[in-house]
Amino acid sequence: MLRKIGASVAAVLLAAGVGLTASAPADAAQAGFEARSVLPYHGHYMGTDGHHRTVKFYFNGSHIQHVTVNGHLIVSSAPVSGVTVHHKCDSHTRKCVRGHWSWDTEFQGTWNDPNSGHQAHFVANLYSH
Repeated sequence: MLRKIGASVAAVLLAAGVGLTASAPADAAQAGFEARSVLPYHGHYMGTDGHHRTVKFYFNGSHIQHVTVNGHLIVSSAPVSGVTVHHKCDSHTRKCVRGHWSWDTEFQGTWNDPNSGHQAHFVANLYSH
């Protein structure tokens, strides 16, 4: 009797589109990671580049602003598309920046000088909002 009830319930669930498959723990963990959305926090970010120089900027929700390296302005403003800053060069400083948020409060980027070919990777974290 219980087998018939169990089979009936399974048939109803399958007809309703509910899958009864099991996934491996690694698959489930990966699916959870991919499903997590990054939502960048507004505020002031600070970090260091690969040469231990201080990188700072402000994120207002649509642009990163006043990107500095050791206090020197690199880029005055760069638009943010989702979680990404596409390669943006400043016409006054002739320096560029690009990057993305890897977590809500962590930005990984690169600043560069296209004239000299120099570039440096940096990681900046939210420190004030």
